[in-house]
Amino acid sequence: MGSYRLLDDRPVDPGEREAVGRPPRKPRVTTAAAPGGTAGDPGSPAYSDFGRAMVDRLLDLGREVATLRASTRQAREEARAARQDRDEAEQRARALAERVQSLEGRAEMAESNLRTLLAAARAKDVPNDAKVSDSEMEAILGVLKGAEAPEGDGP
Repeated sequence: MGSYRLLDDRPVDPGEREAVGRPPRKPRVTTAAAPGGTAGDPGSPAYSDFGRAMVDRLLDLGREVATLRASTRQAREEARAARQDRDEAEQRARALAERVQSLEGRAEMAESNLRTLLAAARAKDVPNDAKVSDSEMEAILGVLKGAEAPEGDGP
């Protein structure tokens, strides 16, 4: 069914060729042979020119690939450095948030203790469970801060 046809069904004799010879091709007639063995117009590219052009293009592509690899490597390093900086910043932010929370708790406890102490030291005519007003609290805190300040800085 293929393109080949069996010519003879007998086996090959010893010394007999296995293939049928083909008549040789006629040589092509060229219009003009250029010096160096190339044919065609003097302006048409030869195989050596084509090969040189391909090698030059291959070298250019190799340089371009090397440049792209270097820039990719640099971008990876910059991304890694940015991730490390981000992680460090997040750790600092967490530590500072914990410290703020701790200091806020301590400030609330100190304020509560101060209010309790001032309420106990108040005059006997004011009930003990009465809260100290914010203006009194600010005045007391101003006195306490002024006592902690150096002599030349206080009012």
